[in-house]
Amino acid sequence: MKARTRIKFELDDCKKIFKFNLIGISYKHIDSQIEKIIETKRQKYEDRLRYLTWDVYFLD
Repeated sequence: MKARTRIKFELDDCKKIFKFNLIGISYKHIDSQIEKIIETKRQKYEDRLRYLTWDVYFLD
């Protein structure tokens, strides 16, 4: 089973939203991929990160 994931970040100062689309990743590996992206952005923008969200859609 494959997954499509959207990850959104919003920063306080510039209201910039980062969107990541991860498509076709096996659902077994999706958590590690999400964690890797979130951790990278959290370290880079930790003072300004307002919120982040993600959705996972499983594809047939």
